[in-house]
Amino acid sequence: MSGCGGGGSAGDEPARPDAPTASFLPLGAPAGHVTSEATAISADGLAVAGTAKDATGREQAFRWTVGAGFTALGFLPGGTRSTGADMSSDGSVVVGSADTSAMPTSSLTAFRWTATGGMQRVAPLPSTVLCNGTAVSGDGQVVVGTCLGTNNTAFRWTEATGPVSLGQFGGGLSAASTASAISSDGQVIGGAGSPVLRGAMLWPFGQPPVTLGHLATGDTFASVSALSADGGVAAGVSIGSTGAARMFRWTVASGVTAITGAPSDVTAMNVRALSASGAVLVGGWTRGGVESAVIWDQARGLRTLAQALTDERRLTLSGWTLQRANAISPDGRAIAGTGINPQGVAEGWIVRLN
Repeated sequence: MSGCGGGGSAGDEPARPDAPTASFLPLGAPAGHVTSEATAISADGLAVAGTAKDATGREQAFRWTVGAGFTALGFLPGGTRSTGADMSSDGSVVVGSADTSAMPTSSLTAFRWTATGGMQRVAPLPSTVLCNGTAVSGDGQVVVGTCLGTNNTAFRWTEATGPVSLGQFGGGLSAASTASAISSDGQVIGGAGSPVLRGAMLWPFGQPPVTLGHLATGDTFASVSALSADGGVAAGVSIGSTGAARMFRWTVASGVTAITGAPSDVTAMNVRALSASGAVLVGGWTRGGVESAVIWDQARGLRTLAQALTDERRLTLSGWTLQRANAISPDGRAIAGTGINPQGVAEGWIVRLN
């Protein structure tokens, strides 16, 4: 907050050289729950979606806003659990996965939630038994995810078209596909074909799918898990035969290139989100059995989010371990994720960069 009034007020004084240039907001948990994880954030950084757990471990999707706090999103008919994955740019639509006993019978299905309509099932692909919803377009109208029938099949859903298969790729019994991300404009979907045979893939709307492949011919898995606002930048992870994971970033001009800078003893990595331009990436890595949220940009490279906040932004994170950075606002100035609070409990948070 800046001060008002005449000269000489505290608000008119320049910031101290050691003043923090970021803020950290723990979210707590919804009533009746003990943990929370923030998995998505609105464009203005004032709303998040995610998942909370009660004392028995039962999961429930939530929406949180600065003004209203937590709203538990409930369950589908006959269901006992739900998880929040993504939200629209204005924070009014949340998508995720939930169980249900409603027909057509499926033990897990994608959902789309709005304040007026509540939690509604996203119809599954025909002859599938499990589906999950992973991402939604900025306007909240396009939902993507993956259904399991004979292997995985990526899908794109709108109210007008219902679920539309994105096809399976690879050969014979290995044919499969998964959808993990969608551009804010809804025009590009990212995910994987048969991971070994095709690797990371893009589905531009109305055009043939684009195979990005792996970082190296010896890699055995790769998938796109984050896209820029227009789909012109993609990011994800490529994994080698030894299980070593490397982050990658793709553009038409550069192709698939490795994001370097991770310590040699990192055993697992993930990419969760990109800023609108694709210039900032957030995700996580596991090192020595400990999860840490990470951030990358071209100028400063890959480092833990805690390092970026404490060393670069002079922010104090007393007693907190930032485990996963799951979402970033389009302008790259708000990041949401989960960590372990000073009481040793998993809790969602928002970081704002001034």
